[in-house]
Amino acid sequence: MYMPEQIQDEIINFEDFNEYNISYPVIITRWEIKQVRSLNKQYLQVYFQKISDTVKAFKFNVKCYSAFGEVVEDIADVSIQEVNKKNTQFSEIVPLKTEIRKVEINLKQCLLLDDSVVEPKGRQIAINNFKLFDEENAEAGKRLLPSAKGFPVDNLSHWYCACGALHSAEMQECGNCHKSKQEIFTLVTAEKIQEEKLTIAEIERKNNQKKKIHSLVLTCITFATIIITLIPTVIYVIIAPSYSVQPEFRPLMISLLTINVVLLVVYLIGFILKLKAFPMIELITALTCLIIDVIRIVIAGVDSMGLYRWYDSNYGGYIRFGFLLSIITILFAIGYFVMYVLSNNKLLDKLRKLFEFKRNKK
Repeated sequence: MYMPEQIQDEIINFEDFNEYNISYPVIITRWEIKQVRSLNKQYLQVYFQKISDTVKAFKFNVKCYSAFGEVVEDIADVSIQEVNKKNTQFSEIVPLKTEIRKVEINLKQCLLLDDSVVEPKGRQIAINNFKLFDEENAEAGKRLLPSAKGFPVDNLSHWYCACGALHSAEMQECGNCHKSKQEIFTLVTAEKIQEEKLTIAEIERKNNQKKKIHSLVLTCITFATIIITLIPTVIYVIIAPSYSVQPEFRPLMISLLTINVVLLVVYLIGFILKLKAFPMIELITALTCLIIDVIRIVIAGVDSMGLYRWYDSNYGGYIRFGFLLSIITILFAIGYFVMYVLSNNKLLDKLRKLFEFKRNKK
């Protein structure tokens, strides 16, 4: 049998079903006619669902039509084996001629686990009355049952699990999420949903409170970092310009002072106007301050008369104070980045996954 590669397939026609014949242990929920243009091949993919756990195998016929409604071919006795080993919801593929645009599918004989053969007898139609959760209830439902998509529905002849799977009345366990019927109907109720929504609201309130605290701490750290970074630069450029650094370093120190002042202005504008980009401004500010102070300490390493001169009767006190502030600024900037990572759940999740991947790779 031709088995197309799914990645190349294009759906050219389909049909979803909202009514099911539950007198048969398997129902059809959807069919799709797919085409692989690069190979000029076409096939039918039929989506089934078991509503009983007693079925072992079954057959079905396919009547195929052209775009003009003319019968192109009849495909008889398509056999599906080992249904009891398949998932509750599964699909099967049938090759088609390229001119086919519509199909009719009729289920035939069914082989049960006790090897008895069942023929379709009449039609017991069940209309799909399962409704998906609205957006307000969806998250609460997922917390109660990860597979939940709506409230479970109990009818006389059949029932719907919270995951949306249809089952005959005799089935007492969902074949899709493997929860008992009693557990599902006890767990996913309007009352439980309401309780869970209150829990979610309380969690969101606490998370928002934490975010505000984290945001305030980050803002304070960033502001302190800018000011502390600015003070040594002012000392080296304005208060002790001739004594702090050698002449060749002065243009660089003036550039650092200019960058520092621009950072402060942009930061204050973002803070006062409460710009959406303010968190990014904070991040860039902390990073820039870190770079500025690293540059200053590098200058200290090559400057014979500047930052390493710990004491002098005129300006030594200023120089020592500026050097210490540079170290403090670097520590503040590092503290900002640590706080930023700890307060960013998405970033933490990515880091955890990265470390887990590396650990598994080893």
